[in-house]
Amino acid sequence: MQKVLVVGLGKSGVAACRLLAKRGDDVFVTEIKDDSAVCLSIDELIKDRVIHKDNFEKGAHTKKFIELCDLVVVSPGVKPDSLPVKLAEGGNIL
Repeated sequence: MQKVLVVGLGKSGVAACRLLAKRGDDVFVTEIKDDSAVCLSIDELIKDRVIHKDNFEKGAHTKKFIELCDLVVVSPGVKPDSLPVKLAEGGNIL
């Protein structure tokens, strides 16, 4: 089991979370937005036991949170120069 961080919680990010959980990974989520759609997605993922209630951050990306993980999965809408992508590339976890 790996700790896998999904960056971005659009349709692709939610699907990635579900797939990773199904294969037995410990799923983490970081999302820069903090709106009702994000909150709804997070609530559903927690309810469905895809992520743990402590395994997400919204409204910001933090280095400390990103460095908890062994692997980073980046959603298509995430910019290549975003903090999670830079940290993942620097730590060879992308």
